[in-house]
Amino acid sequence: MNVIIIYSGDLGSTEKAARYLADELGGAELADTSLSPVIDYKAYDAVVFGTNVRMFRLNKRFRKYAASRLRSRADGKVYAFVMCADDRKSDKFVRKADKALRSPGATVYAGGELNTDKASSFEKSIIEGVEAAFKKEGRALPQIMYATLRDLAERIKADLDQSKNDESEKAE
Repeated sequence: MNVIIIYSGDLGSTEKAARYLADELGGAELADTSLSPVIDYKAYDAVVFGTNVRMFRLNKRFRKYAASRLRSRADGKVYAFVMCADDRKSDKFVRKADKALRSPGATVYAGGELNTDKASSFEKSIIEGVEAAFKKEGRALPQIMYATLRDLAERIKADLDQSKNDESEKAE
């Protein structure tokens, strides 16, 4: 099983989710789009994209790499996970990621965090304001949905096993 997880994030939550998913898949390769890696999509059985939502948009680097995968005409399976602190808008961003990948049903919502580890002082003040709003509204603070990422890993493994079985039957 040759899988790469290409993640695009800003404050660390998407990377954390990508690393967790890689472990669940038994050691998938990781590629951080902020480092501008060159990806040979045809070298992988499956490509998983991870993206955050920032300023009500999917990460620009995710959109760039999703478009480059389409141009590559790679045959492998494609999946994605979206990280977004506001679960009330998650369906919208899942649909947008599916559309960018031209693969309906490929994307799952994997929660989010109000993570300030890599945030600038300006970003920290915004995050603190969002956190205060969540508390004022009585909403639970967002969390990474590890069970959803485990389910995605199981789906990927099952799909790749099925593809392998299909290829074996064709060879017979």
